[in-house]
Amino acid sequence: MKERYALDTGVISLFLSGNKELKWLAEQIDDGNALTTRLNLIELTTLIARKAGWDAAKTYYNRITATNLSIVDTYEEITLSASRLKLLYPELSIVDTVIAAVSEHTHATLLTTEETLPRLKDIKVKKVNY
Repeated sequence: MKERYALDTGVISLFLSGNKELKWLAEQIDDGNALTTRLNLIELTTLIARKAGWDAAKTYYNRITATNLSIVDTYEEITLSASRLKLLYPELSIVDTVIAAVSEHTHATLLTTEETLPRLKDIKVKKVNY
């Protein structure tokens, strides 16, 4: 079975901006081996809108949602796992706890630009430097 990857907002942003270190991720997305959450897309769209305006944000949103990137919504198990992670790691944002919970439940490697996520226990995390 191929490895799956859960992408946090920072990784998606770097990928969309053409980061050379993440070119390999295009194949993973095309093959359906990458996922993110609806919350990460909200965060990404908001960040892009603040920097480049709403039209640019919608363009990037449409670009990423037109790929084979799986978009996971929260459901009961994810909600409870994210809540548990937030209690254990209060410094994490809600968005980060949700992508971590998704990673945990799907057994995906969590790709992140965050400094705090690699400390999570029982979740395979890979820090992406930029």
